[in-house]
Amino acid sequence: MNIYYFFRPAGQSSLSKYEQLPGIGGETPRSPDGAMVPLRRKGSAEYGGYGTRREGSNETEERVRQMEMRLAVSEKSNRALLEEVLRLQSDLRTTARRSEETLREERESRHQLSEAIKISNDLISQLSLRIKETEEKIEDEKETLNTLFSHTKNVEKSVVVSHQEIQQRRDAQQVK
Repeated sequence: MNIYYFFRPAGQSSLSKYEQLPGIGGETPRSPDGAMVPLRRKGSAEYGGYGTRREGSNETEERVRQMEMRLAVSEKSNRALLEEVLRLQSDLRTTARRSEETLREERESRHQLSEAIKISNDLISQLSLRIKETEEKIEDEKETLNTLFSHTKNVEKSVVVSHQEIQQRRDAQQVK
């Protein structure tokens, strides 16, 4: 004979936040004396042809009481399990909402980051193009300066040669 007891954790009130829930398996019909299954105590006809009342009747009543106790413990256990399932479902919904919100925020952040990268890449491309154009202009200017420098040297040589020729003519004229 096993008797199971349902203990409420210390500090928990006897009132549940799920008292509005229907009883598990519906209401159990009970006799006026509180027994789940009414015991027949009158003549053998009420026993359904099982014979007359005997000593085993007390044993049967005891077994029925034990079954009622077991059933009550099972109902309490089932109620506690149902409350735990409802709490877990609520926690799961809350966690799912948080996860969805976090995912939405991450998507938004990723989109903003993607846009910022795109803008930066466009700016880098524009700057690269400008740098390339500037480098080409600098190269053209260097070539122009080299050409101008070369031309200036040639002009200087011509001036020096012309000056020498003029000096030689003067010297030649003075000798004559």
